[in-house]
Amino acid sequence: MGGEAGRWRTFREREVYRSPYTWLGQVDVELPGGERFWHDVIRLHRAAVMVLVDEADRVLMLWRHRFVGVGAAGRSGR
Repeated sequence: MGGEAGRWRTFREREVYRSPYTWLGQVDVELPGGERFWHDVIRLHRAAVMVLVDEADRVLMLWRHRFVGVGAAGRSGR
């Protein structure tokens, strides 16, 4: 896998969970400074992404989650 100078290097991956829609795993990475660790990764096979940026270059981030079979709206209520 490897990488260039100044970039993260990747060495291997380990799968934690897979479905037709999502891959959850960890990737063995090394930062440019030499620190190496397992980085958590979520890969979505089909996703739509939008970033909202205001005049001050701030980004609005929302966490939206759905749970099947929990309440009428599908939200956990937590």
